[in-house]
Amino acid sequence: MGRKLLVREAKAAALARMEDAARTENDFKAVVKQWNHLDENRERRERYHEIGRPNDEMLHWDRLNENDG
Repeated sequence: MGRKLLVREAKAAALARMEDAARTENDFKAVVKQWNHLDENRERRERYHEIGRPNDEMLHWDRLNENDG
């Protein structure tokens, strides 16, 4: 798990450097392309998580059960 975290941190630092160094329109387009790529990956992971959930009724922790007195 440590190596995966290290890679994630290195990629985040590289993106931050890329954002700070962007001076031309093409540089900004490259930054936006990277942002879009990260957003697409995040949305895909969220979508797969939602699809992977069973169709059972969701638990509501804030509601009292009818058997609770």
